[in-house]
Amino acid sequence: MSAFIPRLSRPANTDLRWINTAYGGYNQCILGYPSYGTGSVLSNCVGYAWGRWLEILNATTCNLSINQAEIWWLNTGDGYRRGSDPQLGAVICYDEPGAGSGHVAIVEQINYDSLGNITSLVLSESVYGGVTFRLQTVYAYNTWHLYRGMNFQGFIYLPISFEPIETYLIPKLKRKNIKVKIR
Repeated sequence: MSAFIPRLSRPANTDLRWINTAYGGYNQCILGYPSYGTGSVLSNCVGYAWGRWLEILNATTCNLSINQAEIWWLNTGDGYRRGSDPQLGAVICYDEPGAGSGHVAIVEQINYDSLGNITSLVLSESVYGGVTFRLQTVYAYNTWHLYRGMNFQGFIYLPISFEPIETYLIPKLKRKNIKVKIR
């Protein structure tokens, strides 16, 4: 197992994980709009999530859908586990009844209260017709609501798991005599 490294900034427009295969990249999703560069799949939530999984998995392909975001949750033929509990790197899925599009984003950070309950998630995303990259925070108290008119469907889980970041940070902090409080 390795540590999960969150993406907190936009990928480079030359990163092959976010460039369509027709332009020499690894990403099979449609081109983004507005374009972030030649062959870029950003701005596009599907292309972003696909590329982010390639990055996390250190792979050149994956089984995620390349279709509209709102059908990702139902595409169980991809072989990935699904559920209602957030995990680092998971795809969070939304549908948008009547619109035919939906939305997907990636869970980059899970925040907890002092009792160890999940309070919020930091998501990374891209939006077709909008931004190439941004971070958004969603909250447990309103069932991960992100955008008006969109309904939370669930999470698609990576086929790998990660050690908690504390496994790596705590020994280093203790060596520097920094007091560490564990939840």
